[in-house]
Amino acid sequence: MAGTNQGTAAIFTELTTSGIVRAYYTGLGYENGIGHGPGQPVDNGNETYNVFAATIGEAVATGYTATTRSMGTGATAPVNQGTVTMDPDKLTPMGELWFEKVHILPRTKIAFGDIITQKTEQYEVYNALRRTDVTTASLTNNVTPGVTFPDESLPEVIEAQSSALDSTTTSQDELVSPQVLGTMVQRDVVAATEGLPIFDDSVVFNMTGGNDVQLLLSGVRLVLMPMEYEAPVQETLAWLTDIITALDGNEQRIALRKNPRQMFDVTYLLDGADRQRMQSLLMDWTNNQFGFPLWHEKLELSASVAIGTTTYSVANTADVDLRVGGLAVVLSDRNTFDVITIASMTATTIVSADPSVNAYDAGTTIMPMRTAIVLGAVTGRRHQNELEEFKVRFLVTDNDTGVLTGDVSAYSTYNSRVLMDGCNVVEGGTMPVEYTRRIHRIDNSTGVISQSSPWDRNKRKHQKGFVLRNRAEQIAFREMLTSIRGRQTAFYIPTFIDDLEVKAQLNVGTSTLDIENIEYERFVQSRLGKTIFRITYDIGAGEVQLVRTITAVAEVDATTERLTVGTDTWPDNIPVANISRIEFYELVRFDADTVPITHPRIGLAQSTMPVVQVFDDNA
Repeated sequence: MAGTNQGTAAIFTELTTSGIVRAYYTGLGYENGIGHGPGQPVDNGNETYNVFAATIGEAVATGYTATTRSMGTGATAPVNQGTVTMDPDKLTPMGELWFEKVHILPRTKIAFGDIITQKTEQYEVYNALRRTDVTTASLTNNVTPGVTFPDESLPEVIEAQSSALDSTTTSQDELVSPQVLGTMVQRDVVAATEGLPIFDDSVVFNMTGGNDVQLLLSGVRLVLMPMEYEAPVQETLAWLTDIITALDGNEQRIALRKNPRQMFDVTYLLDGADRQRMQSLLMDWTNNQFGFPLWHEKLELSASVAIGTTTYSVANTADVDLRVGGLAVVLSDRNTFDVITIASMTATTIVSADPSVNAYDAGTTIMPMRTAIVLGAVTGRRHQNELEEFKVRFLVTDNDTGVLTGDVSAYSTYNSRVLMDGCNVVEGGTMPVEYTRRIHRIDNSTGVISQSSPWDRNKRKHQKGFVLRNRAEQIAFREMLTSIRGRQTAFYIPTFIDDLEVKAQLNVGTSTLDIENIEYERFVQSRLGKTIFRITYDIGAGEVQLVRTITAVAEVDATTERLTVGTDTWPDNIPVANISRIEFYELVRFDADTVPITHPRIGLAQSTMPVVQVFDDNA
């Protein structure tokens, strides 16, 4: 019953001699056990008061009348904290929110997440009716098949003020002496490996007296793809960039994905039971999700694991794409495995959120696992024996979980941008190159052709090839890609070819160099794209690389042009014969959002990406 408003109550605080802050009301407060009497402390760290809580509706400050109160030595005088008046129609006692109801805990949805092995969660049904028993007559299970309640034996009577599980130890019956405060006793709800592929619904506990409650459940069932695929495996990281190109060729580039999509193109060569199992999977499960182990990133346990273990020891976790919050699989064979959610990691340990179901010997495979769906048709070929080839493309669906953060610290930089000056790997002996420029052409097919360009220069397209020789380089490559985000971010790249031919020795203390006349003054005109260069030479003390910027050019004669490189002078006398290369730096971006990474074997990967010049440096 709500309290009756008896006027206003002034709220005071004081510091007692024991250093405890005490708050109290003056005035009458509220009757019927709700609120506080005159001068009654609200909170005192050393005393217990019979104070009932209430949910307060609207409070209005109204002023107060001074009051006196005895204080001990060292105490402070009461401090006015304002006064409030209450609208009794808007008061809801806390008791009405809990008592005379049946409750199911947790109140929030139980999310099983990815179900690839059996999972168990807990719940509790509590009868908060103070005088009345209730009966659980039946369950309406909207997430069956695959979700069961092994502890339920219906119909079941739940005593007043008691949990559903163990009424003998939690009974609140007033005739029982002494009364025992109900303890949290929970029951199991089990999600089996087989059942609905995806569920997000409720289980209704049908109770007598209209006291029905519902337990919300959700989950996604996965089927493990335990077979090992063949080498090579093709990984693809796909960003999405919106590029707005101005008339003059400048670009505004907007990344539309926070993290890339990840895909794997793999080939399985299977016979016997594995071939038959694959055919069974493809017959029914291709519209659902798979657990896809990354065999090319596998590790081995460095110590045995007992049943119930949550810590797995390995040689090194740093160079494998294991993710906190993501999945890993410990796999002995296709029937003996544990799929774990990674709770934390150190350099040599992986800690699981759940205890292991099986025991494993040292040397057992543990590897990252992704949830994935099959894209498109599965193709392949039958061999004359029992062997069958399956080509499958998997699209990862949990790539946002624990994804790598962008990091370019493993790469060189120039002018605050990444400089990709590692060897440019060319496949097949040649590399495609394209020179493009926006041309506006007016041609009525009968008269003079007129053309012009709003661009101040062309854009050169070519390729950059990478070879990643170990797992550490592969992680650094992924981190760099995450920072650059496909086509969004520009970076510098050398041309990897002789761009200028020096004709005379470079003298210490000077800032010019004479080159073979290539009509640089006439056509290049010191425009960006061909102004920043790197010179590599060796005069006996080891290879030296210097970066210089061309600031002026003059023609010396028909065969020679002289370039000036600003105020940076040459630190040595450099004979022409000791110069191995002069190559320009180009400001480019990737010309594709999809990055292919081929893994020929464990610890080796390669990637080739198209790049195109940008005019970001025009600013």
